Amino acid sequence: MVLRRGDDAWAYRNVCPHFSIPLNYEPDTFWTYDAGHLMCAHHSAMFRFEDGVCVDGPCLGAALTRVPVRVEAGMVIESGDEADSGV
Repeated sequence: MVLRRGDDAWAYRNVCPHFSIPLNYEPDTFWTYDAGHLMCAHHSAMFRFEDGVCVDGPCLGAALTRVPVRVEAGMVIESGDEADSGV
């Protein structure tokens, strides 16, 4: 799953750390709030875009598993390099 805000992009595996289930309830539909938080549709856990850390809900302090990406010419590309994660 890829989250975008302006020129920034973050990618994470679609797995909630609470019960190892998908974050979305409907295919290809994710809930976000205030252009900065992703919500698990099953447990209402809230994760920050920037680092995937849960800031509210049953898995407080846990984090999503990051997929390293970079943005080139406006396109998000999986980089395979942890140093490229986040932008």
